[in-house]
Formats: sequence, structure tokens, C-alpha cells
Amino acid sequence: MMVNLGANTVHFSVEMLEQYELARAEVCMGREGTLSSRQKKAIDEIKLANELGIPVSVHLPIFLPPDYKRDYLDAMFLEPDEAQRELSFEMVALNLKLLESYEVEYYVLHFPGVILEKEVQELFEERLDESLERLEVLSRQYNCSILLEYFGSNVNFYRPEQWIEKLRPYRHLGLLIDTGHLYFASVIWDFDFISVLKMLSDHAEAFHLWTTKGQYAYRENEFYLKNNHVAIHPEQMKEDGWAFDSKTVLDILKDTSKPLIIEATPLYLGEKYYQNGIVKVASYLKNVK
Repeated sequence: MMVNLGANTVHFSVEMLEQYELARAEVCMGREGTLSSRQKKAIDEIKLANELGIPVSVHLPIFLPPDYKRDYLDAMFLEPDEAQRELSFEMVALNLKLLESYEVEYYVLHFPGVILEKEVQELFEERLDESLERLEVLSRQYNCSILLEYFGSNVNFYRPEQWIEKLRPYRHLGLLIDTGHLYFASVIWDFDFISVLKMLSDHAEAFHLWTTKGQYAYRENEFYLKNNHVAIHPEQMKEDGWAFDSKTVLDILKDTSKPLIIEATPLYLGEKYYQNGIVKVASYLKNVK
């Protein structure tokens, strides 16, 4: 069993971890059911992980402020609209306060948002620095770590080197690399996925693992719109239409001690393919030399 390999609990559960030779969990609210039922499920998973002594991370948010009208995974921290930015910080503060009594290894946060309009760099940098500082202050206040998930969806903040530089000064903030979103960023900004993954893996504090097919990103990718996050299988090859050679990605990450979270759904080919992917990844990482 690899102590750093785990799964997101939206389509999995803490009870299933040992059966699949996984040793950690990441709790996320998901989208099935009412808001209150999803929140209850998330809290129950955190409690159970704590009771069993299983390391658990939490993908924010679990709780939403009353005036929060956007999708729960939207990120408004860098938007020009001050009211939307304040709502995002209110959301973070609310969650850190309500989850303070649990043992959470780190929190995951969508941060850059989807911003397609280029701004005056000085004005944007000022807003970016202020937002990072506010998150650092909140993290210090609640004595926790927040990992910001890399996306290439903000035209003002997408360069991998820029992310490294901006996060370097902060003790309580870190970088999380998601293989699927990094692939989409490589499509949008035309950089080499594998080279950048190798570079960022030295700086990241944790990883999300999933894949997709197609040469387009997000809403322009019909496969992604239909199948969402697909479970990684070591035999998936770029030459067969997959985003990347999955075995190459696993080889890059095989020696890391940082958390590797399988963040897939069973939409593509059903539960069996999803579950077999988890088994294969766990087996490969355990046995690869």
C-alpha cells in the first residue's frame, strides 16, 4: 500500500480505501443530491477518516455564504468585481471556521478563475498579490495549509513559472497540479505537457490524477463534456487519442512522497473501468522500479 495514494470521495468512500490499497482521501462536496445532503456526506467522510486515522484533505468549499449565487467551484478571487472577490474570501473564512475542529491535512482551492480579458499587468499583479496575502493570513489564522490548484484559464495568470514565483514566499500556501487541467492548459497555451509536469512536480505539494481525450479544452472538447474526468490506466497512450501517455505520467510521479489523489468519475465506460483504473494505478505505482 502506498501511503501517499488516495481518492476523491465524490465517487468513492473512506470505507473502500483499504480494499483498493489506498491510504488517504480527499473530500469534495460533489453535485448529486441537495446541498444539505452533500454537505452531510462530506462531513461524515471527514469524521470517519479522522476516526480511522486516515489522512484527509478537503476540496473547498463545503459550506457557502448565503449570498453565494455562482457555481460552488467557481473562483472569483482575481475578478475585477470587488463584491465577487469579497464573497470568495468570505467563503474560505466560513469553511475554515466550520472545519476547524477536524484534522485536515490541507485544503484545495480553485483560485485563478476563468478570465479571458487581458488586463493592465500592474493592476492585475496588485490584485493577485493582495489575494494571495489574504489567503495566507486566513491560513495562518486557522493554522492550516491551502493548496491552489493550477489552471491555465486566466489569461493574466497562466504561466507555470509565474505560479511558482508568486507562491514561493508563502508558508501556508502551496501548489497543486491536476494532470487533466494541466493538459488543458498545454492545449490553450501550446506548451509541452510532459516537460511542464516534470518542472512543476518539483514545486507542487500534491497532485490530482485523471485523463481525457481530444485536442481541445473544456467546452470545445466533446469527449470531456460527455465523460468528465476519466480514470487513469497505465496502458492509455497518446497515439490512441488520450491526452498523454498515462504510464509516462505515473513514472514521473512514482518516487514522490507527496499526495496523489485519483480524481476521476465513472462516466466513461462505467464503474468497472473506473474501479479497475484505481486498482491498476495502485498496482503500478507499488511495483514499478
